[in-house]
Amino acid sequence: MTIPQPTAPQALRRAKDAAGETNRSLAEKSGVPEHTVAKILSGATQNPTYDQVAAMASVLDLDLNTLDHAQPAATGETVTQAHLDGANQIIALYKERLAVYERGVRQRNVIICALLGLLAFFATAFVIYVIMDARNPNYGFIRPGSPAGLWLCILCILVAIPLLGTLTAALAITIRRTRGTP
Repeated sequence: MTIPQPTAPQALRRAKDAAGETNRSLAEKSGVPEHTVAKILSGATQNPTYDQVAAMASVLDLDLNTLDHAQPAATGETVTQAHLDGANQIIALYKERLAVYERGVRQRNVIICALLGLLAFFATAFVIYVIMDARNPNYGFIRPGSPAGLWLCILCILVAIPLLGTLTAALAITIRRTRGTP
């Protein structure tokens, strides 16, 4: 005489009763809607989703491998291999994401360098204009007794400092990349 094994809904219901949980408390702890918990535990849902059953089993401390009895209980070696397979899948996923990220960085790096070059060009043109304006005191912003020259010099300094900082940082990043250091 064989003893019939409980189905997944029966095993979940027994574990729920043994733990003193209600459908509402199980729903709150597992994140599965209460009406779905009731349907799964009553057996009305023939094929509940894995996520729902796993969430409920986790709250009730049930092993998913032995819950349905369709598969024998996993041995230590099987569990270890499953963990390794899962870890390898996660590593592969992160490698794909890293490749996408690196490709994006390379594409953006070209744009950033082009913008820095354009900024350097305009800053140089502005400095040349200020020098030429300072040489001819009768025309332009810089005139004797005019405060515009002082403000223009301050503006040049305010433009030059961030520009030099940005160019220095870009150069440092480029040097680090060519050396292979992070």
